[in-house]
Amino acid sequence: MRILAIDPGTVRCGLAVSDPLGMLATPLQAMPVGDGQDLAARLARRAAELEVARIIVGHPLNMDGTAGPRAQACERLAQALRSQTPIPVDLVDERLSSFEAEDRLHEAGRRPRGRVRAGRAGRRDAQVDSAAAAVLLQWVLDRP
Repeated sequence: MRILAIDPGTVRCGLAVSDPLGMLATPLQAMPVGDGQDLAARLARRAAELEVARIIVGHPLNMDGTAGPRAQACERLAQALRSQTPIPVDLVDERLSSFEAEDRLHEAGRRPRGRVRAGRAGRRDAQVDSAAAAVLLQWVLDRP
């Protein structure tokens, strides 16, 4: 069963997809948010193209578990996706996924450390956005 992971952002959404056996997460090209008006429809079309059976949307809860403005925006995106596709859409806690993605990219020699931690979410690049989606998806795939 293939799963699409979405790491929503203000500039673009990081995307990752699992292999058909549900064992490995692979980052995809990030999708620009644009004005956001047709984002859910574009994401639903991408999910259909990939023939996924499930969509997970990163839910950036605060460290105390509460939902701030970014988490609420992700909840609205998940709801909009549900209205655009029959594919099940779930919110998944994504706390620290971007930090783990940055560390993995640094270890692989693909980007300098500290850019996400020191920068603003809007300044992250597409590589980190999709790597964060892949980290989130791999967390889901690795759960028993």
